[in-house]
Amino acid sequence: MERPREQTGEISFIPNEDVRPLQPKDILLHPTPTYIRITIIIDGEIQTTNLSYLVKDQDWLITQLTSYIKNWIKCSSNI
Repeated sequence: MERPREQTGEISFIPNEDVRPLQPKDILLHPTPTYIRITIIIDGEIQTTNLSYLVKDQDWLITQLTSYIKNWIKCSSNI
Protein backbone atom coordinates (compact mmCIF):
# COMPACT_ATOMS: atom_id res chain seq x y z
CA MET A 1 0.00 0.00 0.00
CA GLU A 2 1.44 3.37 -0.98
CA ARG A 3 1.40 6.13 1.64
CA PRO A 4 0.11 9.57 0.66
CA ARG A 5 2.91 11.95 -0.30
CA GLU A 6 2.05 14.48 2.44
CA GLN A 7 2.94 11.98 5.18
CA THR A 8 6.30 11.05 3.67
CA GLY A 9 7.50 14.64 3.29
CA GLU A 10 7.80 14.34 -0.47
CA ILE A 11 5.57 17.34 -1.08
CA SER A 12 5.63 20.78 0.56
CA PHE A 13 3.05 23.52 0.66
CA ILE A 14 4.04 27.17 0.82
CA PRO A 15 1.20 29.65 1.33
CA ASN A 16 0.75 32.45 -1.17
CA GLU A 17 2.11 35.76 0.09
CA ASP A 18 -1.31 37.39 0.11
CA VAL A 19 -2.76 34.79 2.53
CA ARG A 20 0.16 34.02 4.84
CA PRO A 21 0.10 35.37 8.43
CA LEU A 22 1.46 38.86 8.99
CA GLN A 23 5.04 38.85 10.27
CA PRO A 24 6.57 41.63 12.41
CA LYS A 25 9.20 42.30 9.75
CA ASP A 26 6.42 42.91 7.20
CA ILE A 27 5.58 46.14 9.02
CA LEU A 28 9.16 46.95 10.04
CA LEU A 29 8.74 45.89 13.68
CA HIS A 30 11.61 44.43 15.64
CA PRO A 31 10.06 42.77 18.70
CA THR A 32 12.21 42.14 21.74
CA PRO A 33 13.08 38.53 22.45
CA THR A 34 10.81 36.60 24.80
CA TYR A 35 12.49 35.10 27.83
CA ILE A 36 11.34 32.52 30.34
CA ARG A 37 11.11 33.99 33.83
CA ILE A 38 13.43 32.39 36.36
CA THR A 39 12.53 32.62 40.03
CA ILE A 40 15.57 33.49 42.12
CA ILE A 41 13.96 33.71 45.57
CA ILE A 42 11.47 31.10 46.76
CA ASP A 43 10.05 31.25 50.30
CA GLY A 44 12.85 33.62 51.31
CA GLU A 45 15.58 31.29 50.05
CA ILE A 46 17.98 32.37 47.30
CA GLN A 47 18.01 29.85 44.46
CA THR A 48 21.72 29.81 43.61
CA THR A 49 21.23 27.37 40.74
CA ASN A 50 18.75 29.72 39.10
CA LEU A 51 21.12 32.64 39.65
CA SER A 52 23.83 30.71 37.84
CA TYR A 53 21.48 30.24 34.85
CA LEU A 54 21.38 34.04 34.68
CA VAL A 55 25.18 34.23 35.06
CA LYS A 56 24.66 36.29 38.25
CA ASP A 57 25.77 35.81 41.84
CA GLN A 58 24.45 36.65 45.30
CA ASP A 59 26.38 39.94 45.37
CA TRP A 60 24.54 41.05 42.24
CA LEU A 61 21.21 40.05 43.79
CA ILE A 62 21.93 41.96 47.02
CA THR A 63 22.88 45.04 44.99
CA GLN A 64 19.64 44.83 42.99
CA LEU A 65 17.49 44.34 46.08
CA THR A 66 19.21 47.20 47.93
CA SER A 67 18.63 49.55 45.00
CA TYR A 68 14.99 48.47 44.74
CA ILE A 69 14.37 49.00 48.46
CA LYS A 70 16.01 52.46 48.42
CA ASN A 71 13.84 53.52 45.48
CA TRP A 72 10.73 52.08 47.13
CA ILE A 73 11.42 53.99 50.37
CA LYS A 74 12.05 57.20 48.41
CA CYS A 75 8.77 56.83 46.50
CA SER A 76 6.84 55.89 49.65
CA SER A 77 8.03 58.98 51.52
CA ASN A 78 6.63 61.21 48.75
CA ILE A 79 3.08 59.95 49.32
